Amino acid sequence: MPKNAREKELARAARKREQEKQTTKRKKTAARAVVAIVVIAVVVVAATLLVGRDGTKTKTQATGAPPMTIDTSKTYTAVLDTSFGSMKIALSPKTAPTTVNNFVYLANEHKYDGVLFHRVSNSLSVIQGGDVTCKTPSASCGQGGPGYKFADELTGQEKYTQGVVAMANSGPNTNGSQFFIVTGDKATQLPASYTIFGKLADPASLKVAQTIQSQPVKGETPVTPIVINSVKIEESG
Repeated sequence: MPKNAREKELARAARKREQEKQTTKRKKTAARAVVAIVVIAVVVVAATLLVGRDGTKTKTQATGAPPMTIDTSKTYTAVLDTSFGSMKIALSPKTAPTTVNNFVYLANEHKYDGVLFHRVSNSLSVIQGGDVTCKTPSASCGQGGPGYKFADELTGQEKYTQGVVAMANSGPNTNGSQFFIVTGDKATQLPASYTIFGKLADPASLKVAQTIQSQPVKGETPVTPIVINSVKIEESG
């Protein structure tokens, strides 16, 4: 092949390769653009699913304790009026401020009114209640909460002795509204995993708690519903 003809052929081949290269590049760019559009659409749809129709966050997205409203230098007492009598709890705002604030908030919002003590554990000497979704006996009692969770306030030295009031949870930093009251000595076997936020204030309160503890149960469910009629918060100091 003559030299000029060979050079022309090589030039045509080079141009063809460049054209093919540019075509491949344009296809890749277009594909990336399509992927980006799809990702954006998915994010928008997901965000929409997490927002209620009125524009507010749904319970699925709610996290964290209520805003702090208590004064930790003051004294707070909770009066639980139950179907078996009243119990006074001396709350501990200095050692568990977030937990006490949460309890005070729920009480003042009447979230505990009509809620059951759904669990009576004789193996642990505790009575447990505070599931704000549990106002009638059902299999779901003990699984509900206020729609948010908040962190533990633990020292690692917690002792669950008679009269102690502590948060129930389903693992680290899953506090909500449920709590338990220790009525005897068996709860001392519990690990230091439950925030203590108060203690029964007097012998009369302990007697009511022990009366609840003595009620007939099926498994750990009271045969007769044990109702928290109301929780009143007294503040002083």
